Amino acid sequence: MALGYTAKHLLLQNLPLRESQVGLQTLYNLSRWKKPKAILVGGGAVLTSETIRMISDHVSNDPRKVAFVGVDLLERDIDASALDFLGRASSLLMRSSEEALHLRSLGLTNAGSMPDLVFGGHAFLASRGVIRRRSHVLGVNVVPQAIDEAGGAYAKHYSAFLRAVVRRHLCDGWSVIHVPFTPQDHHAAKVVFAGLPVTLQRYVDSPSVVFRQTSSVERFVPSRYHSLVFAMLSSTPVIPFLYASKCYRLLADYFPGTAAFGVGSIAEALECAKAASELEPLSFNRERVERMTAAVQTKVQSAVRSLAQEVRLG
Repeated sequence: MALGYTAKHLLLQNLPLRESQVGLQTLYNLSRWKKPKAILVGGGAVLTSETIRMISDHVSNDPRKVAFVGVDLLERDIDASALDFLGRASSLLMRSSEEALHLRSLGLTNAGSMPDLVFGGHAFLASRGVIRRRSHVLGVNVVPQAIDEAGGAYAKHYSAFLRAVVRRHLCDGWSVIHVPFTPQDHHAAKVVFAGLPVTLQRYVDSPSVVFRQTSSVERFVPSRYHSLVFAMLSSTPVIPFLYASKCYRLLADYFPGTAAFGVGSIAEALECAKAASELEPLSFNRERVERMTAAVQTKVQSAVRSLAQEVRLG
């Protein structure tokens, strides 16, 4: 949701259009779209051979009508025809330097990188007024991998880490709330925090509301990628759990050398509990985050102009 609304917000900033003239859709119902003059694929791990083929079909195999901004590969093995389409797209901006380097190694010289689109939507996300932090309140976000039986030891250790961080703060007199970014997060939190006095917020599909929830706590324990992004944007100190490689890539690109616990650190439940008792909250440099916001706005502006020019010339 945050990606979609931010993409729409940035488009409206850069085009002389009314809000009713900018459509917000998912790739999963692409076949029901009207044929557009142009498509901006706005972010996330969405690129597979199949999704690229769907986009290609929808623009009559004319890659000049498509701009990819702030995207990731959902699968590494992209077939030759899909790579050819990406290589001729109006813009191709991955949301990590690692992904861009991978595509350039495959011959896609147009592949560049930029921060995640949501960094460009801070003004939109924070549009509901002043956010006041609540002292001694810990926010947490849980992803469903914590209760996935197929996850085996990983799920158990991740759950142990979360419970240990929460217990540590409860013992120090803190209140704890869970902030879901999907309905599945809410269900996972009920299982993980069973028996602990954790307030479980209901899932709401409003990015600005969720931003306020994550920004009004004194500390936050993010798991989902965008829960980490929200904490960075709001300068909220974090004790992160890096549950996926994209979270590691975000820190490597913009906050190199940052020590954080995650899936790559898990060995034993005992180690998780030890880390939870010792980890100090991280604070991200505000000026660097502001530069990331400016970079997104500049990159999107350039991509939209290039796309508009291609459509006019076509």
